Amino acid sequence: MIPASTSRRHRQHQRDKENQRDHHQQQHQQHKQTLASFSSRELREKYEIPGVFLIENFVTREEELEFIEANRKEDNEEERGGDLERRNEAEEKSRGWKSLSKRRVRHYGKKFDYDTRDAANDAEEKIPKLLDVDVRERLRALVSLVVADDDEENASEKKKNRERKSAKNDFLFTRQNANDDAWTEEERRQISEAIQKVIAFDQITVNEYPPGCGIAPHVDTHSAFTGTILSLSLGDRCVMEFRHPNPNEEAEEEGYSTSSTTESAAATTTTTAGARQNRNETMIFPHRALELPRRSLLILTDFARFNRQHYIPKRKSDPMIDGTRRMRTETRYSFTIRQTLSCANDGDYNNQTEKEAGRQRNLRSCDCQYPLFCDVKDGPFSKIISRKKKKEEQEV
Repeated sequence: MIPASTSRRHRQHQRDKENQRDHHQQQHQQHKQTLASFSSRELREKYEIPGVFLIENFVTREEELEFIEANRKEDNEEERGGDLERRNEAEEKSRGWKSLSKRRVRHYGKKFDYDTRDAANDAEEKIPKLLDVDVRERLRALVSLVVADDDEENASEKKKNRERKSAKNDFLFTRQNANDDAWTEEERRQISEAIQKVIAFDQITVNEYPPGCGIAPHVDTHSAFTGTILSLSLGDRCVMEFRHPNPNEEAEEEGYSTSSTTESAAATTTTTAGARQNRNETMIFPHRALELPRRSLLILTDFARFNRQHYIPKRKSDPMIDGTRRMRTETRYSFTIRQTLSCANDGDYNNQTEKEAGRQRNLRSCDCQYPLFCDVKDGPFSKIISRKKKKEEQEV
């Protein structure tokens, strides 16, 4: 018979080993976390991810509250405070909301299909006036950032108009965020061109993220949407990471097939931004991260939109480049604003028609330079595994 004292020492030894293992795992996880930059200009210039623009204070505090309340007014607050099952019950009483894993979503204008990654069908709800009129008007003001260099009188008048609009809306057109200098004329031109690709937006997805919730790495479907994606962050801050999948690197949540082979990663040209090579001549692409403050508008266009996966890491706090960690304490609402190609006259895409799974869908050819991420070119990093299909495969 084993003495009781020996048994206690053995159990304590096992607990100590488990605690030590957990501590090492936490340290390893923190070591892997990407330090987030405060500056979109730093991502474009230092970290070579062109096409990322961040505009702080795109909406005012009062407008932020109005946006959030407009999306929460149908909720039963008492029922939403419970577990996931109770939230699902409350969802039946909240028209438009749908539960997805740890978060809720709703769609305006066009309904986003999480299986096809397209938005071909109309949503239950039209785009609200706050978005359809007010936000669209503010985006038009961004388009007017470009000043004609060859017409000084016209340029002066445009500048005065811009200043009047800025004062009226309490919106700083002249600064990309608090950590950067004023926009250069080249940046103004790029922003204007980016916004013009999405100014006729007809699809909005609202994601409700409880503190610590994230979303898996993905690329917005090349063949479904135009060359610019917008994201408006309300309610709380977060960090968005950008990545080019490396060999043996897996997505962090279900639903995404992003595993890659050495050959496919190495196939990317050595001029790809931010890449480095290891001893086996495989291209390695460091992750980059950017803080998205409350009330900020993120613009993803061209390279950043087509040639990088973006995602929100699942964690309660984010490591910053200045050595601090910033907490996520509130529910965050992300308004993803997109323009479907079905309503766009985009010269880079040509419409064809094919019957698939008994439904009509528009197939488009894509002339982008990023085949690894392109669904039309059957790129390995554009693949999506149906959640239902993946569950069935696991049960077999």
